[in-house]
Amino acid sequence: PAAATPFAGRAYYPAGTDGVPGAATIAADPARARLAAYRVLLAHPLVAVKAVVGTGMTATLGAGLTYLPSAPLTPASVAPALGTTVGEQGAYRDQLLGWLDGLAVPWLPASVAAVGLALGLLTIRRGSPAVRALSRIAALAAVTAVALVAAAVLGDGFFEIAKHVWLAAYLLEVTAAAALLAGIVAAPHGSGATKPPRGESGTSTR
Repeated sequence: PAAATPFAGRAYYPAGTDGVPGAATIAADPARARLAAYRVLLAHPLVAVKAVVGTGMTATLGAGLTYLPSAPLTPASVAPALGTTVGEQGAYRDQLLGWLDGLAVPWLPASVAAVGLALGLLTIRRGSPAVRALSRIAALAAVTAVALVAAAVLGDGFFEIAKHVWLAAYLLEVTAAAALLAGIVAAPHGSGATKPPRGESGTSTR
């Protein structure tokens, strides 16, 4: 219902959903609500692409997951206050957008994926065996990363987005490393000096 519009982009209700317009309808048939959301995305494909390539790929920069405990829980551990969230969790639209806006290079993940894919396509029939192998690794990692991000966004929206795209973030690092190695292997050896023809050593001989 239109009355639910102010709740758009909110994915966390620590106090329950009492009083939220439409909550009972969604709870009664979640699959129907999910299909309705997919129909909206199909009707607006650019929005879907922006959600995946834009928000989803950019969220891979949060692979550090600093909001999660980094040490085992013990009896002395202090539990976080109920309802406390951070932007990486995607629980609230304003928090998520604020976190995304604060990232230094939001375009980097999508660019790395594009480079990896392009490298794989450009070296299908060219380059040394080592270059082709590294390029294929870069392309495969890039395609898999994008697929994982798409599955995360389409499967669970932006809730816990940084955690759900963590593996994609790792694969983008593999893409970048493989692409860099392919460039190093493909680069000419030495400083550009040409090898003298056979029989010319650079010194006079009798």
